[in-house]
Amino acid sequence: FAHALVRETLYAELSTARRIRLHRGVAAELERLWAADPGPHLAELAHHFFQAAPGGDVAAAIGYAVRAGERATAQLAYDEAAGHYERALQALDLTDAPDAHTRYDLLMALGESRLRAGELLDARGTLRQAAEIAKREDWPDQLARAALSAGAAEEVAGVLDSELIALLDTALTRLDTGDSAIRAKVLGRLAWALYASDAHERRRTLTRQAVAMARRVGDQSALAHVLTNAHWVLREPENAEDRLLIADEILGIARATGDNELELVGYVCRLQDVLEIGDMAAVDAAIDAHGRLADELRQPYARWFSATIRVMRALLDGRIADGETLALNAMTLGRRMMHGSALQNYGAQMFLVRREQGRLVEMEPAIRELVARFPSVLGWRASLAYMLTEVGRSDEARAEFMRLMSSDFDAIARDNNWLIMMSLLAEVCTELEDARHASILYERLLPYGSRNIVVGRGVVCNGAAARYLGRLAATTGRREDAAAHFESAMAMSRRMGARAWLARAEYDYAVMLRGWGRGGDREKAAELLNHARRTAAELGLIRQSQQIEALDS
Repeated sequence: FAHALVRETLYAELSTARRIRLHRGVAAELERLWAADPGPHLAELAHHFFQAAPGGDVAAAIGYAVRAGERATAQLAYDEAAGHYERALQALDLTDAPDAHTRYDLLMALGESRLRAGELLDARGTLRQAAEIAKREDWPDQLARAALSAGAAEEVAGVLDSELIALLDTALTRLDTGDSAIRAKVLGRLAWALYASDAHERRRTLTRQAVAMARRVGDQSALAHVLTNAHWVLREPENAEDRLLIADEILGIARATGDNELELVGYVCRLQDVLEIGDMAAVDAAIDAHGRLADELRQPYARWFSATIRVMRALLDGRIADGETLALNAMTLGRRMMHGSALQNYGAQMFLVRREQGRLVEMEPAIRELVARFPSVLGWRASLAYMLTEVGRSDEARAEFMRLMSSDFDAIARDNNWLIMMSLLAEVCTELEDARHASILYERLLPYGSRNIVVGRGVVCNGAAARYLGRLAATTGRREDAAAHFESAMAMSRRMGARAWLARAEYDYAVMLRGWGRGGDREKAAELLNHARRTAAELGLIRQSQQIEALDS
C-alpha cells in the first residue's frame, strides 16, 4: 500500500467474518512456510492466530501467544512478552469453559513479565489473581509460587503489607509440612514481609528455619532466595561482617548457576555491607557490577536502583550539584514504575543536598508529608527534628525530640533503621545541648564507632558513626573521648574520599577544641577550620561555609 492509512482504512471496511477468514488463511500459510524455523516469526504467527481466534482456533492462538511471550522474555523484551500473554488470556475467554490451569499459568506468566517490565502495580494485581485461582482450586505449590512472585512486586520501606502476609501465611499452612524448596522460600519471604512489624522474634525464627531447610534439601536456587531474605531480615547494627558473608554466598551461587538476576541482588546486598564498613574499592566494584548487570537485563527496577546508588556515590564524593541532578533522574525512573520506595529514597537524598546548600528549610513540607505517609519510619520524624534545629527552631525541635525519646530510646527497633535513628538523634540532641540524653545515646552508639551510617540499601551514606560519637562525647564533657572519636571520623572520611563529611568532622572537632582551652588547642582548631573552609569553598558546601564564618565572626 502507498500509505499505512490506506491499509488501515480498507482493513476497517472488512466484515468481521471476512477479517477472521483472512487472518486464518494467512496464519495457516505462514505456519506452513515457517514450519522448519518458526522462532523468528512467532510474534507474527501469534498475531494472525489471535485475530482468527473468534472463528474457533483458540488453542492455536493461545499456544502461539505463549511461545511468542517466551521468546520475547528470552530476548529481554518484557513489555512485548506481557502483550502476548494478555492476548492469550483474551483468547482463553473465548472458550465456553476456560481451563483453570491454563488461566493460572497465563496469569503467572503475565504477572512475572509485568514485574520485569517495572509495571509493579499491575504485576501485583495479576499475580494475586493467580493466587486466588490456586487458593480456590486448592493447589498448594501453585499458591506458594504466586505468593512468592507477588511478594517480589511489593517492597516499600516501613510499610507493612497485611494482604501479602496473609497470602504467605495461607500458602504456608497449605504446603506439606516436610522439607521442600518451596516451603523454605515461603518461610523466608514471610520473614521479610514481617520486617516492618513488631514480630521481631518470629521473623528471626522463620529466617533460621528457612535457611536450615534450604540447606537440608540442597536446592541452590532456594538457598539463594532465602539468603536474600535473611540478609535484610538480619540487618542489625551488630552483624555487618555476618551479612557480608551472606552476600558473598548469594553471589557465589549466582555465578555458579549463571543466574544474572540473582547476581544483581547479590551486589545490592554486598553494597550495603561494604559501605557500612568503609571499603570504598568494594563499594565501587559493587556499583559498577550492578550497573553492568542492570543494563544487560534491561529491567526498569534494576536501572532505577543503579541510578539511585550513583546518587549516593556522588554525594559521598561531595559532588552536590551532580548529586541533585542524578537524584532527580533516579526519581523520574522510580515514578514511572510507581515504586513506593522512590519517594523515600529521593527524600533522603535531597535532604542531604538541601542541607549542604543551606536550603534545608525548603524540605519542611516534603518531610512532614513523609512523616504522615510513612508513620512507622521514625527516621522521618527524626529528620524533621534535625531540620528544625538547623533552621533555629529549637523549641519545636525539642518537642519532636521528646516524642522520640520514650523509654530513653529503648522503643526504637534494632533493625536496619537503628543506626540511622541514633545518628539523627545525636545531631538533634547535641544541637539542643541535652547532656543527659547525649550520655544515653553515646552508650548506645559506642559499640558501632567503626561503622558508617548507611540509609536503606545504600541510598545515602551519612558518614562515620565516630563523628556522631564525638559530638555526643563533647556535649557530655568527655573531651578526651570526643577528640579520639573525631580523629577516627576524620581518618575514616579521608580513607573513603568523603570530603564533605571530613569537613563536617573538622568543624565539629574545632568547635570542641576552641571551648577546651588547653595549650595548642586554638592553633589546632584554626588549622582544622582552615582546611574545612577550603573544602567547603571548593565543593560549594554553603551551609558548612556559613557555620565556619559564624564561628569566626
